[in-house]
Amino acid sequence: MEETVIALTQLSSDLDEVTAWVAQACGSRLTTAARLATTLAGHGKLRRRPELIAFVGVAAEGAHSLLETRYFQRVERAHDLPRGRRQLRRTEDGVSQYDDVTYEQYRTIVHLDGRVGHLGRDVFRDMRRDNAATEKNKASLRYGYADVTHRSCEVAAQISHVLIAHGWTGRPSSCGLACSVLDLGD
Repeated sequence: MEETVIALTQLSSDLDEVTAWVAQACGSRLTTAARLATTLAGHGKLRRRPELIAFVGVAAEGAHSLLETRYFQRVERAHDLPRGRRQLRRTEDGVSQYDDVTYEQYRTIVHLDGRVGHLGRDVFRDMRRDNAATEKNKASLRYGYADVTHRSCEVAAQISHVLIAHGWTGRPSSCGLACSVLDLGD
């Protein structure tokens, strides 16, 4: 499986595709980031090796999709937010659920919603999950692909507001000249 994933990344036309192959393989539990890293180390020449190694590292932290990888890179890391725990399992009404990113110390959960798994009855499952979090005095924030990809600075600012309100004493950092994350206000 690991050789197949690496071969697919080498045929990929862009970095999003490379990320998606790694995230999909690890997220669907067809392989692990550790096994991919070991297989990568055994290869000599590979296109985009540094990026591939970085994506495997993000997958090792629990990013199971391109959207989750982008959140990690463009929102959390780019703005120096605290590092959240990924794919944290919890049980609600006897049913296991996984939160995409949890900032436990700051009682904040971030859900990253692609279209798959968030249509039909699953929408109501997500609402119940958000309501249960609110009931336990936890903030539950939800973002989609366009938010993370095209509004990452705004998303980081909003998450910073919530984290600060829940006790984070840090401050986000600007990711560049046009970054709006420092416009936190009071």
